[in-house]
Amino acid sequence: MKLDAMMIIDVQVGLINSHPYNENKVVGTIKETLKSCRENNIPVIYVSHDGGKGDVLEQGTPGFEIDSRIAPMEGECLFTKTKNSAFNQTGLEEYLNELGIQNIVVCGLQTEFCIDATIKSASEKGFNIVALKDGITTFDNAFLSAKALNYYYEEMIWDKRYAAIKCTDDLVYTS
Repeated sequence: MKLDAMMIIDVQVGLINSHPYNENKVVGTIKETLKSCRENNIPVIYVSHDGGKGDVLEQGTPGFEIDSRIAPMEGECLFTKTKNSAFNQTGLEEYLNELGIQNIVVCGLQTEFCIDATIKSASEKGFNIVALKDGITTFDNAFLSAKALNYYYEEMIWDKRYAAIKCTDDLVYTS
């Protein structure tokens, strides 16, 4: 499957500063994939979460900003969401349809929240999704480690149901 777009979700300073699981590898994988997409004129779409007043991800605060290692370039789209799914009241679906985008690689944070909700929503809307292996992360919680959460979602929930799980080297950037 040839990629039509890359979607980077919630790789924001407020989350990265809390040091999610495998942080450097995840950011490195995203950076490498981002470079290949840009070199092949594949649109890059950023999605940021606005957690509201007083939240670490409050729009207009330093925590809301995209991590500088993968910051948007001029002309790259940024959608702001207030719910888990990037498709919930953001205009993203209309934008993708307007551009004829069908095949999207998804990466970012957090596995069990915004990434999961976005992948499932995208699948239900008929988009073909690739979840970027080593490009998605989260944090340990009271019940599971971030490593276990990533494995569970990638292998038990998404793979062959909602998304293909691929490494950046396995992606097709050109026809």
